[in-house]
Amino acid sequence: MDAGASSTKPSEEFDAALKGTDATEKLVVRNCNLLVLPPETLERATHLKELRLEHANLKQPPVSFGRLALLERLSLAGNQLETLPLSFGQLKRLEEPDLSCNALRSLLGNFCNLGALRRLFVYDNALKKLPREFGALRSLEMLDMHNNSLHKLPKSFPCLAKLTRLDLSRNKLRELPEAFGNLSALRVCNLEWNMIRDLPELFGMLEALEVLSLSNNALYRLPASFAELTDLANLSLTGNRIECFPVRS
Repeated sequence: MDAGASSTKPSEEFDAALKGTDATEKLVVRNCNLLVLPPETLERATHLKELRLEHANLKQPPVSFGRLALLERLSLAGNQLETLPLSFGQLKRLEEPDLSCNALRSLLGNFCNLGALRRLFVYDNALKKLPREFGALRSLEMLDMHNNSLHKLPKSFPCLAKLTRLDLSRNKLRELPEAFGNLSALRVCNLEWNMIRDLPELFGMLEALEVLSLSNNALYRLPASFAELTDLANLSLTGNRIECFPVRS
């Protein structure tokens, strides 16, 4: 539903669209001016498995969000969200949330209760840090958090053992966790446009890595283990100060 040209209230448009979703279990609302949804609105949407509220000027999701217990795919992209409700952590079946292009400054610790997450998009926000429990998202396969303000990653981050694609470009990272090399499934990693000065000594344990971008950081050396990245097919290191490269013995 595109409510951009409608003369009725956005919440009424939402209710009207909801009536036709019993069979499809999917609702799309975009390009309108929701601002705030009354809590009772989502209480009538508990059958949904996919919900997309995109570019709707939404400033605050209803506190009743956690009642959407069947939800597997969710997009709140292109809104004005600064926080998520506590009940968000109750979406136990959620696999693919898109929270991109908002104004989120943090993720609450209970966000890490979303154990079914497989793909997470939180790019173009204002995140400064991640919850220390972030590594509990053990089913996560793809993570895109480019263009935020992250200064460091939690120590638990390398526990994301199923992660295959990672984009943390255009943040403010100065270092990576020492155990970053434990991300053994990682194939594509974009860390360009940060402030990373040094890589962990065991970075070379990322044996599945095929594509790596470290362009435009502050690197002056690479660890000896870097030479063990034998599957690496695409490497970008431009915009650093590296003078020599390790050689595999």
